[in-house]
Amino acid sequence: MIFLHTNDLHGKLTDAAAAVIAKLRNDADFYFDSGDCVKAGNMAAPRSPEPVWGLLEACRCSASVPGNREFHISAAGFRAKLAGCVHPVVCANLKWNGEPRGLLLASADPAAVDPLLPEVVFEDVGVFGLMVPMVTTRMAARHISAFVNTSPFDEAQACVQRLRGEGNTVICLSHLGASKDRDLAAKVDGIDIIFGGHSHDLLDPPIKVGSTWICQSGSYAHQVGRYRYESGDLKAEFIPL
Repeated sequence: MIFLHTNDLHGKLTDAAAAVIAKLRNDADFYFDSGDCVKAGNMAAPRSPEPVWGLLEACRCSASVPGNREFHISAAGFRAKLAGCVHPVVCANLKWNGEPRGLLLASADPAAVDPLLPEVVFEDVGVFGLMVPMVTTRMAARHISAFVNTSPFDEAQACVQRLRGEGNTVICLSHLGASKDRDLAAKVDGIDIIFGGHSHDLLDPPIKVGSTWICQSGSYAHQVGRYRYESGDLKAEFIPL
């Protein structure tokens, strides 16, 4: 399998850079982004859709995880951050604080209820997401936040159990940072690859902890990671954008 990966774009993805990714996507099985792709800051709410979502659509992004830049404590703010996104956004440790308050992503599916997907399965590849905790039940901010973050390690274990039970290759899209990704790989068995973000690292070559590969592809749209995964072995190259 061939994977493309970006992280921490911070609104720097241009039309020209997206064209490079789109061309590479023709020969790739999946393209994942690991968060902080939008330009707006943590508490900002954009007045119009972020341009990056249309560019990721043109690149046929398979799925992404929200970073701290995509997050907002209000449902309206979070919805504004995600406006224009058409691919699945997965995050197992992001929950509504109380009852769901409508869809965050536009959906034509009348049965859609919970827009906060913990995971998604593409044939025999299971993908789940984890983000850096922004609001936890121990923080005073929980009283005004529409969302709370739970333990990424507990949620990862539950996701792996579900996805492994279906015989999938298991991919984690992480916006926790490279140090936490190492902890995750050490504590949770059964993750084949962690495509990470948040710490803006370029892991060349990728790191292996136990049987889990940990990848990051730099930041600010300087390059895209192209990874070939075969029989547990992972090879990486980084194409300038």
